[in-house]
This record gives sequence, structure tokens and C-alpha cells, in this order.
Amino acid sequence: MSATPPDAPRLPQRERRRGPIITTIVVAAVVVIAVIATLVLVNRPSTGGSPAAAGSSAASGRTVTIGIADISQPYWKTFADLAQQQLGVTVK
Repeated sequence: MSATPPDAPRLPQRERRRGPIITTIVVAAVVVIAVIATLVLVNRPSTGGSPAAAGSSAASGRTVTIGIADISQPYWKTFADLAQQQLGVTVK
């Protein structure tokens, strides 16, 4: 093996640049914030009062027939009453 003489020409030391790493982190953070903001805005509840108010004009006076085998259970009366009060739908 040959040793390199101390006075031989050398390439300068390469500086480490952290710019691309920081830029990548910032872009990733902005994308994550944008996705979270989009999800929050899309899934927020409507601000027009109750959900019945939003669909009451379209569902008003409609009758829905549901085929069920356990009509004697008490929760179906509650379901039908709530559907009528909140949505304006008659459950048959």
C-alpha cells in the first residue's frame, strides 16, 4: 500500500447541507395539516339546527316500509316515534 504524502492535493471537505431535509419535513407537515383540516371540515356537523331541519322538506310525509320479524319488541315503537318526530317519516 502506498501512503499519500501530506502535501498531495486533496479535495475540500464536503459540507453537509440540511436544507433538503428541513424542506422535506416542512412539506410533509403542511401536507399532514392540510389532510387533517380537510377531514375536519368535511366531517363537521351541519350548523342549521337539528338534523331533521335539514332534511324535513325532502322527507316530509314519506312512508317507509321495513320488513321485520320482531314487531312486538318495544324498541320498534320508539324507533317509529323518533323517525316521525325527527325526520317526518312514517315507519310502517
